[in-house]
Amino acid sequence: MARARIVLRAPGARYIFRRSAMDIGGALRQWLGSLAPGGAGCVFAEDVVDVRNVLEATATSQSAPARVVTLTWNEVPPLANELGLIVSSLARATLNFFPALYGLTQEPRSRFSEAVVEGEAHDAVKKNREVHAPTCRKILAACHRGQVPQLGKMLAAEQVQQLALAIDQKRLVVIITVVETPLKSEAIRSLSQGAEWLAANTSSRVVLVLPRALEGHPALDHVSYASCLFVEPERPSRHRTEPPPLRLEAGPALTAATEARDAVPEVGTSPILGRPAPRSDAENHLYSHLCRDPELAPLFGYNLRVQTRFDTTPIIDVLWADGRLAIEIDGSDHRGATRYSMDRRRDYELTLSDYTVLRFSSGRVIEFASIVVEEIREAVRHIVKRSKRP
Repeated sequence: MARARIVLRAPGARYIFRRSAMDIGGALRQWLGSLAPGGAGCVFAEDVVDVRNVLEATATSQSAPARVVTLTWNEVPPLANELGLIVSSLARATLNFFPALYGLTQEPRSRFSEAVVEGEAHDAVKKNREVHAPTCRKILAACHRGQVPQLGKMLAAEQVQQLALAIDQKRLVVIITVVETPLKSEAIRSLSQGAEWLAANTSSRVVLVLPRALEGHPALDHVSYASCLFVEPERPSRHRTEPPPLRLEAGPALTAATEARDAVPEVGTSPILGRPAPRSDAENHLYSHLCRDPELAPLFGYNLRVQTRFDTTPIIDVLWADGRLAIEIDGSDHRGATRYSMDRRRDYELTLSDYTVLRFSSGRVIEFASIVVEEIREAVRHIVKRSKRP
């Protein structure tokens, strides 16, 4: 059976090694570790969305977990629009990371209090002198109200710097994914410049996940110095034909409707440890059901890290730590071939580390939550019964 391969390139070197899909987590951890803060790198793949999901899972499973923001575009916007969209996307991500901004833990309250915001801002500035106090107060006040922060007339570079400080500058990884291959060199160049600009002004790591057809394009030279290539297995065909050559300067003009649809990126964020992921309807749905169950509610925590005997530290969606029961909820981001292989490797490592692993699809959790809760209850009782055996 053919397997996907990952080929990594170190800065200033040729391809340094190849890994099968089963070892992809370790390979990507090594590659991400080679990206310095303030630097940008490229990943080229056939299935960019699958690879984006794998990168996010890898970055959040490190011993020092990253805070990941994903921006996914269908088409590359013009550079003049791109920077503004990056700023607004990072502001949306900041709200998702609340109530854990500035390395602190805010307590969300039903009624907004200026005194609370003032105290939190004071602590944030005391902890990091790069934090601009008035901007910090704006960010915290907006998040307490459940609103996306608006930073007014500040320069775009200053805005992304302050938003990155709120999220956690040292741990921030931004993954920018483009689904469709850009047909114009100026669009590719603007993408490269936007990634470099973001990395430099946030002092974070920025990863571009791009269609494989762009590998080696000169407009990406500055961000492909350290690159990563996913090689899909070849599928046998009775009638093999070569794909048509990519024409980078031509292509049909986009309609106004298409431009409007593709202009705003889809924004995602990694979960906060100890809380259900804000963007996962299934996790929050299961959380609400478990919280109402007197038997199960005291047992479970959410998005918690465990240590396996393989020296990996995955984050588990729903965890009963004492009973070593790991519950994973698989949404659409788990359907890609590479992510599927990575999930199987993860299950293997957890099982050999004495964890019981249950997986539920997000659709099943949302549609049949009461049945899922009963199945979890049966698993808990089975583990308790097994532990009492002589």
